[in-house]
Amino acid sequence: MQSPRRQRARRATTRFPTAADWISLSRLPLGAAAWLRPDDPLYVLALMAVAGATDVLDGWVARRMGGDEAGIWLDPLCDKLFVVSTVAAIWFARTPPIELLPLLVSREIVQTATFALMAVVPRLRPRRGFDLRAAYVGKLATVLQFATVAAILFEHASQTPLAVVTGVVGLVAGAYYARRLFLRRLTA
Repeated sequence: MQSPRRQRARRATTRFPTAADWISLSRLPLGAAAWLRPDDPLYVLALMAVAGATDVLDGWVARRMGGDEAGIWLDPLCDKLFVVSTVAAIWFARTPPIELLPLLVSREIVQTATFALMAVVPRLRPRRGFDLRAAYVGKLATVLQFATVAAILFEHASQTPLAVVTGVVGLVAGAYYARRLFLRRLTA
């Protein structure tokens, strides 16, 4: 394992787009593809499985072959765009109860609010850059989002309880990432 300093130096010399960046970018057409058959549960679940595999693969490739500075923000951005596109497609096709939507995307709401606050109040921006690395609570929120989407796709009775759990874990994950960003500002 390389030291963080060596990793930053290696990323600084790596050109965009790297193989890991291309893998991250592959989630964008997958999100668009959700609009082709959003009422077909197996199709959407297959897209979600492929997107999940690309998320694991891009991190693995970045660690093995070297990532770049763009990959630090590109990977989570592609994740969010995939989620938003897929959830929107499902919502228009299935029309589940609207109160499930904010629960399903609670992490994204907190993260968007955090970045909006940083954009409006420059003094809150971290001096040493953004720390957007995945955390276990974020990965758990993603797994719960996928489980909730599957329950919605199959109109399963568990969709509401799953959405509530997803909302709570999403808020915890969003708060964790916000805290990490703000602490980075305060400790720099």
